[in-house]
Amino acid sequence: MKKPIIAITGATGFIARQFKLYYSDRFEFILISHKSTQGAYSFDDIKSNPMLLSKAVAVIHLSGANIGDKRWSEKRKQEILDSRIITTELLVAILNQLPNKPDLLCASAIGIYPEDNQVYSEYTKLDYSHYANFSEEITKKWESATFGYSGRVVNMRFGVVLSWHGGALDKILLPFKLGMGSGISDGSWPFCYISITDLCNAIGFLIDKRDITGAINLVSPEIISYKDLINTISRVYNKRCWFNLPKFVIKLLFGQMGRELLLSGQKVVPMKLQEHNFKFTYFNIESCLKDIKLARI
Repeated sequence: MKKPIIAITGATGFIARQFKLYYSDRFEFILISHKSTQGAYSFDDIKSNPMLLSKAVAVIHLSGANIGDKRWSEKRKQEILDSRIITTELLVAILNQLPNKPDLLCASAIGIYPEDNQVYSEYTKLDYSHYANFSEEITKKWESATFGYSGRVVNMRFGVVLSWHGGALDKILLPFKLGMGSGISDGSWPFCYISITDLCNAIGFLIDKRDITGAINLVSPEIISYKDLINTISRVYNKRCWFNLPKFVIKLLFGQMGRELLLSGQKVVPMKLQEHNFKFTYFNIESCLKDIKLARI
């Protein structure tokens, strides 16, 4: 029996690599990157020949410049937007040419929600024409680019993805591994996360559950603060948190990027996944971090 074919953009990225490993026995993959390489098509390749995707049952769209890689100059912000919006618009145009429309599972992020003390679900009504900050602008424009697709669309709103393989946690853990554990200010803002295990399971779940459409929050059911995260890291890794960096240092070092990505957050719940009885592996940050320490996820 032939395996279903899944196309993945951003094929060299952290999430794509883990998803491919996780489902190597279940799916065959069409890999799409910005440049043609051995084993991967470029966007130009699929633009000139859309039928390359004709047998895919789903396209997981993960392309996008790393938003935490550099300070947000105006040039960098445009690169971040273009890497998401232009590729999404191109992908939608390509897929709309196919007689059999594959499902489009497009990455987004919980930065689309306001930074206040309310708890948000996928049923929260959002104004896509208004941006309170750059994080909202990225995600609202990114999701808007999928609205012209005539097939099934799922907008996957990621929380912070946790794994020992890479991602944001590497940078957070580094001071503790060096014996100089640190937090940031009082750490009172929300920190919504999801383990790479639950993320991969959830994407596979969304491929199967074709009645689920639109926005999906890919976060753990548990809402914690950044302080909770740091305290749990300190406990699990048996490393003392020696000091907390003042907010002004983060703002000085990282500018707008630091303010939006390191000093704020949203309270978000995965209501649709829970309504459809998705089973999370990690319900609390301690069990997640313990398995990360053991290199299990």
